[in-house]
Amino acid sequence: MKKLVCLFLAVLIAGAACSNKPKGNASSTQNPSGIQQDDISDDTSVSEDPPASDNPLDLFLEELPEPQSNFQLSRFTKSYRGNVQPNFPSRYLSEPLEFKDIPLKSPFPGKKIAVVGYDRAKLYADVFKSGKNKNASVSSLQVLTSIPIGTVIPILGEYKAAPSDENYQSDLYNFEKEWNYFYRTEYQGKEGVVFGADLILGDKKPEADLMRLSYYYTKPTASPAFIRTVGMKELAADHEQVLRENFIAFAEAPPYPLDLEHPDDLVSLYQQAFNERSQTVFITTDLLVHSLHLLFDRMLSDTEDRIFIPRLKHLLEGALSEVNKRIEKDTKEVPAYSEALTLAKNYLFLAKALLAMALPPVPNEYHPSELEDNPLSEKDTQKAIEAQLPPSLQEEFRLIMEAQGFSLSPNFGYREDYSQFIPRGHYTKSTRLKAYFRTMMFLGRINFYLDFSTPEAARISNQLGPAALILCQALQASGPRGSLKELWQSLFDPISYLIGESDDLNLYDIEKAEPAIARLDIPQLFKTGKIEEYLKNLAKKLRSPRIQGNITFGNPSGANTPNSGDRFGEPPRGWRLFGQRFVLDSSWFDRLTGEYRTMPSGLDVAASLGSKTAYEFLTATREKFPPYAQALEDIRKEVSTMKEDAWWQTFYLGYLDTVRRILTFERGAGFYFTQKPLWNIKSLQSGLAAWAELRHDTILYVKQSYAEAAGGDGIEATYRTIDFPRPIHYVEPNLRFFYDLTSLLERSLPLLKKYEFLTPQWMGKFEAFLNILDKLTVIVEKEVVNNPISVDENEYLATVPFLIARIIRPDGDVDTGDTSKYQMAMVADVHTDGDNGQVLEVATGKPFMLYVALNDGQGGKRIAVGFTYSYYEFPHPMNDRLTDEKWKAFIYGNPSKKELEAKRPEWLRGLMP
Repeated sequence: MKKLVCLFLAVLIAGAACSNKPKGNASSTQNPSGIQQDDISDDTSVSEDPPASDNPLDLFLEELPEPQSNFQLSRFTKSYRGNVQPNFPSRYLSEPLEFKDIPLKSPFPGKKIAVVGYDRAKLYADVFKSGKNKNASVSSLQVLTSIPIGTVIPILGEYKAAPSDENYQSDLYNFEKEWNYFYRTEYQGKEGVVFGADLILGDKKPEADLMRLSYYYTKPTASPAFIRTVGMKELAADHEQVLRENFIAFAEAPPYPLDLEHPDDLVSLYQQAFNERSQTVFITTDLLVHSLHLLFDRMLSDTEDRIFIPRLKHLLEGALSEVNKRIEKDTKEVPAYSEALTLAKNYLFLAKALLAMALPPVPNEYHPSELEDNPLSEKDTQKAIEAQLPPSLQEEFRLIMEAQGFSLSPNFGYREDYSQFIPRGHYTKSTRLKAYFRTMMFLGRINFYLDFSTPEAARISNQLGPAALILCQALQASGPRGSLKELWQSLFDPISYLIGESDDLNLYDIEKAEPAIARLDIPQLFKTGKIEEYLKNLAKKLRSPRIQGNITFGNPSGANTPNSGDRFGEPPRGWRLFGQRFVLDSSWFDRLTGEYRTMPSGLDVAASLGSKTAYEFLTATREKFPPYAQALEDIRKEVSTMKEDAWWQTFYLGYLDTVRRILTFERGAGFYFTQKPLWNIKSLQSGLAAWAELRHDTILYVKQSYAEAAGGDGIEATYRTIDFPRPIHYVEPNLRFFYDLTSLLERSLPLLKKYEFLTPQWMGKFEAFLNILDKLTVIVEKEVVNNPISVDENEYLATVPFLIARIIRPDGDVDTGDTSKYQMAMVADVHTDGDNGQVLEVATGKPFMLYVALNDGQGGKRIAVGFTYSYYEFPHPMNDRLTDEKWKAFIYGNPSKKELEAKRPEWLRGLMP
């Protein structure tokens, strides 16, 4: 590996020395970044079309991918009706939760017992009793009577065959194509023998387990009473008490494996639960929305690595070339125009420098056809790139890489929150994704202000606004790879569908307000002194952002510190190349914070989406802050009157709608287990955890709100025992959740395919997931009207976690023993409190087990086992925004209950195990 590193560095240096450069700018500077020093120098002479770089980083960065092959989108055939109205009979809701015991003591004290596990077991006359007929023929044994399956019988003795050639020198009897012993027993007053292949024997299982097995073989499908036995275990006394009072109970999840076959916490727990055949399993909506999170997050990171990174590289190169052409033609008669050109150039150049951190994979030293991670360290690459930058850009680059918080930008003249450049979410998985994160965060946050509401805003806007015009004009040109605008659209439009429209001004806004932007004579506006007037008139035609995405201006001293008098006013207008996106929940945070309340809560989102529980928990806050109370009422009214189609405008909104369905499936939903207040906690915790995963997956693109700041001799005994019937399993009957989640995928897949997110492999995964949802929706439609599900449907439920495991497992994944990649815990910061230097972190951890009391017509009274999210929410220093890796180290590092409680929101404390 060391040889490879040295070789790679040598190639970098040689490539840099041989880089093609415009005349008059020869340089021998070693440069691994793909960025030319002369791109920044005062000498602005450049070639018409910059030649392809000899730099190895450019060579290794992949070309723009060819359009994907046309594959047919499968037609989704709904097997569910889609218009079922829940109508669960109320008579089941009024029955009390009273526990009964099943007999766990043997009816034959002091004797070994067995359970009959074959539905054609017989009691035969004992031909072995005298001991003289040890090898008597067993083909014509006299049948005394049948023994029903599930019967507990005493084992009074054991008969073994004498080894002979006929039985291959084994002591097992060969009877009816099975090999086993005969056992002496008695049944209904008759003594005889029973064949061992038909029995589940006491030496294999404890006595109490055999009694439980007998119960499961013989109990009616619809259990007439709740029993204390859940699967093969007795309920703990504290869980029983909580169930009596609440009809559900949270418990610690049992140990579970994480590996290639069990590639997620929730999935693994459900796999284990269904492997215990005696256990009634309750499939929560948590499992389904969590699976969507895994698919969406991994599909997005794959697309970013495969398509977005190379496209962004080509866009930056093309736009930089266009700006350089303008610099070359600049007569430098008007210094302000030259400064605007330099600013536009530095902006693109910094973005290119950040993206150059995306080191491409390199051929394996011993298997050149295979690629492996680039051996150059991130620190070495950063140092090499930084060395090629002039001092002003070095400082900006260093601020971005160090990501320490608010600081005055040395290039853009306003205070920027550099802590936002800490890679988080799935972007910590590789150096390429980290580089992409920083680059897009830079292009999404650096704001070319077009706001003249205050003297300070006007000063900054006069400095930055012209550069925005230059950049918009550059995007109208064509580069070596075609239209730069089309290249920009190929990145901007897919993100718009996924997340939402840019909250800040973008190219489309400028083109709408100034259709002739491509022909606008910007130098002439400077020469005639009309640039400020033009910018002011332009600003009047442009919309304002709806989310405060940073601190605002207000201090006329030029220090750009927040002004406490107007910082919660209307956010200033500004143009960004890839502005972060407007989403409802960030806008709610923006409206529900202010000088009176700088840190929001996940409850704000839940209450806004219609959760009655969250609204009640916020009573004290509403009473304390009247402006907050009014804003919340306005939001709740807006959400309640939104038309259904409004939720399908973007993938993010559709996902948020499924979160809404989880949050509003509360007490009083009409089922036995939803009658008590603790169900509200389950719905609130599950909904907010699902929302946290959504914010985690989209952390780069979503605009964050700011409040400023065995037998013998080779023959083994064989058995013909059969399984007892599975108990009737249950799917959380949140029918609107299933309708909406299924509709989200049906509407989204064609558009995801259009925008090239879906390779055939990803399409296959999403179609398989949609097929699971389709079948579960059919089952839920039956549950909500108390119709029985079929035996096949009940068996299908037991396959669901195993099917999901196959879908979410990354293609080509190998089990390296590193379980962290399978751990579900994640964290995301969703709001910045600039005044106090904190962010609001929301997170998920290890799942909880959930006991659920069921009562319906088919399965009767029973206690089911399911699994649900754990949710955490806490303030944290903004200059240490948490990554998944840091959070997992805490969650899976055996923290104390006290440490976990400290990370939970107040309304959850004391309720979780």
